[in-house]
Amino acid sequence: MPQGSDVLVWLLQSRTRARPLKDLYRGSRFSEPTIRAVLKALADDGFIVIERSPDDLRVRTVHLTPKLVAAVHEYLALLRDYAVHLQQPIAANAEPAQYAAD
Repeated sequence: MPQGSDVLVWLLQSRTRARPLKDLYRGSRFSEPTIRAVLKALADDGFIVIERSPDDLRVRTVHLTPKLVAAVHEYLALLRDYAVHLQQPIAANAEPAQYAAD
Protein backbone atom coordinates (compact mmCIF):
# COMPACT_ATOMS: atom_id res chain seq x y z
CA MET A 1 0.00 0.00 0.00
CA PRO A 2 1.35 3.45 -0.81
CA GLN A 3 0.61 4.79 2.67
CA GLY A 4 2.54 1.90 4.20
CA SER A 5 5.47 2.64 1.90
CA ASP A 6 5.46 6.30 2.94
CA VAL A 7 5.48 5.37 6.62
CA LEU A 8 8.23 2.80 6.13
CA VAL A 9 10.43 5.29 4.26
CA TRP A 10 9.86 7.89 6.98
CA LEU A 11 10.74 5.37 9.68
CA LEU A 12 13.90 4.21 7.92
CA GLN A 13 15.05 7.79 7.34
CA SER A 14 14.80 8.32 11.09
CA ARG A 15 17.04 5.31 11.75
CA THR A 16 17.69 5.12 15.47
CA ARG A 17 16.64 8.70 16.18
CA ALA A 18 13.21 9.07 17.78
CA ARG A 19 11.06 11.54 15.88
CA PRO A 20 7.72 12.99 16.85
CA LEU A 21 4.76 11.50 15.03
CA LYS A 22 3.45 14.97 14.23
CA ASP A 23 6.33 15.26 11.74
CA LEU A 24 5.02 12.19 9.93
CA TYR A 25 1.41 13.37 10.00
CA ARG A 26 2.31 16.81 8.66
CA GLY A 27 4.65 15.52 5.98
CA SER A 28 2.40 12.80 4.64
CA ARG A 29 0.07 13.11 1.69
CA PHE A 30 -2.33 10.75 3.47
CA SER A 31 -4.80 11.58 6.23
CA GLU A 32 -3.84 11.28 9.86
CA PRO A 33 -6.32 8.43 10.50
CA THR A 34 -4.84 6.50 7.56
CA ILE A 35 -1.30 6.95 8.89
CA ARG A 36 -2.47 5.98 12.39
CA ALA A 37 -3.92 2.75 11.01
CA VAL A 38 -0.56 1.90 9.38
CA LEU A 39 1.32 2.71 12.57
CA LYS A 40 -1.09 0.61 14.64
CA ALA A 41 -0.61 -2.36 12.33
CA LEU A 42 3.19 -2.00 12.52
CA ALA A 43 3.04 -1.70 16.32
CA ASP A 44 0.68 -4.69 16.63
CA ASP A 45 3.10 -6.78 14.55
CA GLY A 46 6.06 -5.74 16.71
CA PHE A 47 7.88 -3.69 14.06
CA ILE A 48 7.72 -0.36 15.92
CA VAL A 49 7.13 0.97 19.42
CA ILE A 50 5.21 4.18 19.99
CA GLU A 51 6.07 5.99 23.23
CA ARG A 52 5.19 9.22 24.93
CA SER A 53 8.03 11.66 25.37
CA PRO A 54 9.15 11.87 29.01
CA ASP A 55 9.66 15.62 28.56
CA ASP A 56 6.23 16.38 27.10
CA LEU A 57 3.39 13.88 27.43
CA ARG A 58 1.61 15.44 24.45
CA VAL A 59 4.40 14.26 22.16
CA ARG A 60 4.55 10.67 20.93
CA THR A 61 7.64 9.25 19.29
CA VAL A 62 8.16 6.10 17.29
CA HIS A 63 11.11 3.71 17.54
CA LEU A 64 12.15 0.88 15.25
CA THR A 65 12.40 -2.56 16.78
CA PRO A 66 15.09 -5.11 15.92
CA LYS A 67 12.34 -7.09 14.18
CA LEU A 68 11.80 -4.32 11.61
CA VAL A 69 15.53 -3.81 11.10
CA ALA A 70 16.00 -7.55 10.51
CA ALA A 71 13.07 -7.66 8.07
CA VAL A 72 14.49 -4.75 6.07
CA HIS A 73 17.95 -6.38 5.93
CA GLU A 74 16.37 -9.66 4.83
CA TYR A 75 14.38 -7.88 2.11
CA LEU A 76 17.48 -6.03 0.86
CA ALA A 77 19.42 -9.30 0.71
CA LEU A 78 16.58 -10.85 -1.30
CA LEU A 79 16.63 -7.91 -3.72
CA ARG A 80 20.42 -8.16 -4.10
CA ASP A 81 20.21 -11.89 -4.83
CA TYR A 82 17.48 -11.31 -7.36
CA ALA A 83 19.45 -8.51 -9.04
CA VAL A 84 22.45 -10.82 -9.40
CA HIS A 85 20.17 -13.47 -10.87
CA LEU A 86 18.85 -10.97 -13.41
CA GLN A 87 22.37 -10.04 -14.51
CA GLN A 88 23.18 -13.62 -15.49
CA PRO A 89 22.88 -14.28 -19.23
CA ILE A 90 19.75 -16.12 -20.29
CA ALA A 91 20.33 -19.22 -22.40
CA ALA A 92 18.94 -18.96 -25.93
CA ASN A 93 16.81 -22.09 -25.53
CA ALA A 94 15.45 -21.24 -22.04
CA GLU A 95 11.75 -20.58 -21.68
CA PRO A 96 10.75 -17.20 -20.16
CA ALA A 97 8.36 -18.92 -17.73
CA GLN A 98 11.34 -20.71 -16.19
CA TYR A 99 12.76 -17.39 -14.99
CA ALA A 100 9.43 -15.97 -13.90
CA ALA A 101 8.98 -18.83 -11.41
CA ASP A 102 12.28 -18.09 -9.64
